[in-house]
Amino acid sequence: MSKVLLLKAVSRTRELEPLLLQAGLEVTAASTMVQARKLLLDVDFSLVIIETPLSDGSGREMAIMAANNPGLDVILFAAASQVESLSYSLERYGIHVLGRNASAQEISALLRILRVSQVRIARLEEKNARLLKRLSEERVLCEAKCILALKAGLDEQSAHHYLEKKAMDERISLTDAARIVRREEGN
Repeated sequence: MSKVLLLKAVSRTRELEPLLLQAGLEVTAASTMVQARKLLLDVDFSLVIIETPLSDGSGREMAIMAANNPGLDVILFAAASQVESLSYSLERYGIHVLGRNASAQEISALLRILRVSQVRIARLEEKNARLLKRLSEERVLCEAKCILALKAGLDEQSAHHYLEKKAMDERISLTDAARIVRREEGN
């Protein structure tokens, strides 16, 4: 979490921005929803903070729009009387709702939670990418085995052995050997 879009009411600006800067975040401020939408399209933010009320809308719609962007956390500051109902209705979008009177400690705690969550998500995305690569390699290997079974009359075990031998003889990976077989024999 490094870049933050702060869509704010003027009243709390002096309190919130120093807290975000102290947390090591790069803050870009917007004062209208139109300006915030344009910034969201142009800049890769990791966090959007919306402080209601806004001059051109409730902020709820903006929070939902921002939350639809994967990897983007959203915090909505609302009146204390609305926090419970907004939290309930916006939790399905992954939007965190705090009262405008939230203390610096509460905000800092939420920022730490979000940072930890983003680290965990990044690890899961890396693991997912590795698994997708492995799945893709397995698919190539299976296709090559099927081609060898159809064209050379080999069973699955013999086709696998053939691919292993080819990979070892040519000093390439098993997947590369399967790609070669697929390219050469698949015609």
